[in-house]
Amino acid sequence: MTNIKVSYLLTCYNHEKYIEEALESAFNQSYENIEFIISDDCSNDNSFEIIKRISDKYKKRNILIRKNIKNVGIGSHMNNIISISSGDLIIMAAGDDISELNRVSVLVDKWLLYDKPNIISSSLIEIDQEGVLITTNISKRFNRSEDVILNQDHVNHYLSGSLLACAGATMAYSRDVIDLFGSFNPKVNSEDVVYFFRGLISGKILLISEPLVRYRRTEMSFSAPIVSKINIFSSPVINYSSDFNILRLKQHKDDLLKLPMVNQHWLFFLEHLIEKENKIKEIGSSTYVGRLMLSHKYYKDGSLSIKSYIKNILPRYILRVIFNIKYNLKNL
Repeated sequence: MTNIKVSYLLTCYNHEKYIEEALESAFNQSYENIEFIISDDCSNDNSFEIIKRISDKYKKRNILIRKNIKNVGIGSHMNNIISISSGDLIIMAAGDDISELNRVSVLVDKWLLYDKPNIISSSLIEIDQEGVLITTNISKRFNRSEDVILNQDHVNHYLSGSLLACAGATMAYSRDVIDLFGSFNPKVNSEDVVYFFRGLISGKILLISEPLVRYRRTEMSFSAPIVSKINIFSSPVINYSSDFNILRLKQHKDDLLKLPMVNQHWLFFLEHLIEKENKIKEIGSSTYVGRLMLSHKYYKDGSLSIKSYIKNILPRYILRVIFNIKYNLKNL
């Protein structure tokens, strides 16, 4: 039996309805050598009281519970708890999800079997707010029938958008990748895309077929809220800022420059994408007439594709309806 030290980091914010189930699935893991860090981001419900009560039942476990004195948001919260972890493998968990009881054991075994990849991520099972199994585009996007290795050969696929990052709640990080890159810009507010790219450029990522997390989808989910009924005039609450793509790409560039040898092709690609996003931002902040003029200008000089050009000249209310229809069909 291996004795790799694992840090199990569980984050919580206003999860009083789900946190007990998340904690029980954590503390009843079949693997023994686990450092649990349970961190509440200043919830204004009873989440932390539940955390204290459940944690007190497991005195034989190595458990640290903490609560931020003010809400700092996902990015800062993740940076803080990762910095105080000490495991060789750091496993992430959300306060509204449920881990299968063999999750840690399977991740450790696979991590060792594949020579300690920088990132390892499992498949998932979707559940709704009542714990009932559901299937949406998320399952199709993140699940696989066999183990898959991703490496530097896949960087261009990720940057071009044909390869998507893993679900953060299914991921685990090698200590090596954390030590190499350190903290990230908390404004990015999405550790999964940050660490996915870090894993690609510095080594390899292992995607395993076993579904080890019951991934809860609700109308209040941070990044992928589910919809209970079709309403093309009402948008789901997507919590990413309008600057998300620019911040993400700049973080990727900063991380790339931390490598001993910088791939100049990737660097050029990132700089091109950042320039493009800045132009899209400029267009988006203009009046409708200004959007038409800038879109035409940037399409003519090759900065915008025909798809981006059409998207930027359409009235915003039409874009919103199109977005709502597509999102509803995928997430109903």
